Amino acid sequence: MKMLTLTKISGFLVLMSSAALTLANSEFDTALEMASQGDAEAQYSLGIMYYEGEDVPKDAEETAKWFRKSADQGYADAQYMLGMMYDIGEGVPENDQEAVKWYRKVADQGDADGQYALGVMYVNGEGVPIDNKEAVAWFLKAADQGNADGQYALAWMYDYGEGVPENNQAAVEWYQKAANQGNAQAQLNLGLMYKIGEGIAENYPEAAEWFRKAAEQGNADAQHQLGSMYRRGSGVEEDHQEARRWYRKAAGQGNGDSQYSLAMMYANGEGVAKSDQDAFNWYLKAAEQGNADAQFKVGLIYKLGKGVPKNDQEAAKWSRKAAEQGMPGAQYILGLGYEHDGGVPGNNENAVEWYRKAADQGYAEAQYRLGRMYRKGLGLVANDQKAFEWSLKAASQGHADAQFSVGLMYRKGQGIPKNDQEAVKWFLKAANQNLDVAQYRLGVMYFYGQGVPKHDQEAAKWYRKAAEQGYAPAQHDLGLMYAKGLVGAENEQEAMGWFQKAAVLGHPNAQYLLGIYYAEGVGTTKNGKTAAEWFRKAADQGSAGAQLYLGRMYVTGEGVPKDDSEAEKWFRKAADQGDADHQYNLAYRYELGEGVPKNQEEAVKWYQKAAEQGHPDAQISLGIMYFQGEGIPQDKVKAYSWLNIAAVSEDKAGEARELIEAAMTPQQIAEAQRLSSEYFENNQ
Repeated sequence: MKMLTLTKISGFLVLMSSAALTLANSEFDTALEMASQGDAEAQYSLGIMYYEGEDVPKDAEETAKWFRKSADQGYADAQYMLGMMYDIGEGVPENDQEAVKWYRKVADQGDADGQYALGVMYVNGEGVPIDNKEAVAWFLKAADQGNADGQYALAWMYDYGEGVPENNQAAVEWYQKAANQGNAQAQLNLGLMYKIGEGIAENYPEAAEWFRKAAEQGNADAQHQLGSMYRRGSGVEEDHQEARRWYRKAAGQGNGDSQYSLAMMYANGEGVAKSDQDAFNWYLKAAEQGNADAQFKVGLIYKLGKGVPKNDQEAAKWSRKAAEQGMPGAQYILGLGYEHDGGVPGNNENAVEWYRKAADQGYAEAQYRLGRMYRKGLGLVANDQKAFEWSLKAASQGHADAQFSVGLMYRKGQGIPKNDQEAVKWFLKAANQNLDVAQYRLGVMYFYGQGVPKHDQEAAKWYRKAAEQGYAPAQHDLGLMYAKGLVGAENEQEAMGWFQKAAVLGHPNAQYLLGIYYAEGVGTTKNGKTAAEWFRKAADQGSAGAQLYLGRMYVTGEGVPKDDSEAEKWFRKAADQGDADHQYNLAYRYELGEGVPKNQEEAVKWYQKAAEQGHPDAQISLGIMYFQGEGIPQDKVKAYSWLNIAAVSEDKAGEARELIEAAMTPQQIAEAQRLSSEYFENNQ
């Protein structure tokens, strides 16, 4: 950015130097005598001698006293110097109104330095109300006399439309005049005008030359710009060593941008050996000066522990500094810290606040996170519509996870009417960015014909893309397609290969299926021990099928030592998950004492659970146990009722019902039929 740097003391030093040269051979006593007689020039010269300590101790108050005497007589140089002393509070109390008074006196005499100084006071509102138009008028008077500072200030006012209509061509004209006189700030700004093509045709070589002129005068911003030109090869031949040299000059003067650029060069190994430590050191220097990009980087480095020990507290501290300057990336990182208790106390409300700040600036990652917070009701009231709106904002910027979320919300009708075609569209966008879960979901849509025509080959194509990235559900489903012959002919070896990959990643059903393959010798050599190992992995994750199979192996001693108590444990785990088949299996084993201790009461309990879920064999067994009074008091009505229910799907239940009916009264039969009807009404 082109800054308006207004010089206040350069004229002060120049005037003092010229006066000192004039009086180089003067004696203090002679000057004092002439000044005491009212000679304005001698009074002014005496003030200079007191200021510089020439033939007399330095004394700022005496300086001001003699400047005032000279100024009161209308001596322009003294008026200007006295204004300067009031301006900076040297030798007199700082007083902007007095400074303006004396600047105006000298300016009215046509003194260019005074005119420039008075313009500065109007720009800054020091001693007078801010008035950019008045400032321009005084800068123009100074500029027309060839005052370089006035020319530079006038150029800046045209550049930014302060006090005059914005006019880049006029700005360039006045920057050029000041630059030609060696004004370093004007040279810098003229270089910037050439660089960005404002008010003059873009010209990188010309920009580089002006940056060089200012840089050689020690202007840190120009040194930074010149370093950047060398780094990128803009207007000069690319030269990272030269870039680093100029960056170092500027960085040595405390230029945060150059310190940040040096850090980037060390981080990327540009012209120097790559060094995370050196990169961090330069980032830290820039960060300590308030460079938001550097503060963000320091926070990120502490969070990742790259080049420094990982430190969530330091990460949060630096992220906050950058975030408070409005940097969206830092606001997002700070939000993450609050959401996940990373360096700051976990607080979802604060997380939402920082995500929103970044999201409002269009930061896609924060928009996605904010949508997620709305969807889950974290730190605010859950709102599916808001969740969709923020997810869509991020998705529209190409954020893959957000695109997937939008697709999922269309699929579920969450915050938006259900629309499988839209779901497919957004899944495809994310899938084309190689997001594995989106590729998998797209495969599912093709497999079931949801939002697109059913197409097994397309399903397999997308399953494979996700599977090759290591996404376990896709590996599992691709394995199933090979096992069922939906990808060409059945191929158990290929199926097993994909099940193996998914199983290693912890997919429970893949582990269960792999166990079956080893237990039954499908696609591989039969191996009970390996089968048991995979069944146990799946069983430990709650796979009811694996729990049942593992129980059977403990009953038979296949692949594991025979152990009825272990068998009972796994049969019960499977049944506890509520699957009717597994409940029936456990009941049957309790009834017969197979792999578990014989226990009629437990048998009745588990038959009842399975029967109530509509398991016909359990209904038959429960009916018979009621009739025989095994594990439960005899009850012909309930026996008949359960057999009557089972008879709808099992002929053998009807035969058993007829045998029981012969031992029942008409009233008992009627009650049993009422109970059956009640069951069917409740389980339609």
